[in-house]
Amino acid sequence: MHADPPTPCQLITVDLSCRRNERTLFAGLSFRVGAGEALALTGPNGVGKTSLLRILAGLLRPESGTVAIGPPDADLDLGHRSVLVSSRDPLKGALSVRELLTGWQAIVFGGGEEILDAALQAFDLMPLANVPCAYLSSGQRRRVSLARLLLASPQRCPVWLLDEPTNALDSGARKKLAAAVALHRARGGLVIAATHDPLDWPDLATLDLGAHNAARARP
Repeated sequence: MHADPPTPCQLITVDLSCRRNERTLFAGLSFRVGAGEALALTGPNGVGKTSLLRILAGLLRPESGTVAIGPPDADLDLGHRSVLVSSRDPLKGALSVRELLTGWQAIVFGGGEEILDAALQAFDLMPLANVPCAYLSSGQRRRVSLARLLLASPQRCPVWLLDEPTNALDSGARKKLAAAVALHRARGGLVIAATHDPLDWPDLATLDLGAHNAARARP
């Protein structure tokens, strides 16, 4: 007897609106991102890109609308099915790179030493594994944050939410990020990235929040 293959993951939003500090950032926002797909959130500062990522991660409640992650009709928890890498790197300076990633892995993801080593290697962090985070450059700190993405399988955390993922990265690190994104998508994961920089990722869809807001404001 053979088990049915897993239903591909998808993220669906319906009529989302977000209000912060008495100001509506966006409203009437509906979109879908399926397994293997990637979406870039673009637009000027202040249109709600970061707030939207936080809503998708389950960290911020929308004023109205719904977000669902998973197969159709599945009720899956947003926070436990996604990984958010914010534009600010929450690294504890006294901990080494390996200690920090080990702590993240134990608290959130589980898994063993082999998975951790693979994450370090993917972002060329092995030479820095025992260096305290306080001594890292901004680009190195960014690579440590991005390495978190690889600590969980696409089946456990299929949704990657990235806020300005290429900040402080040199060309080599950008290629490593692109390779990690491509592999995640090939394994059935999906990626949503808020960005001001062009992302050289194949078949990348774009949602311009500034244009969305402008269209809704027209009489």
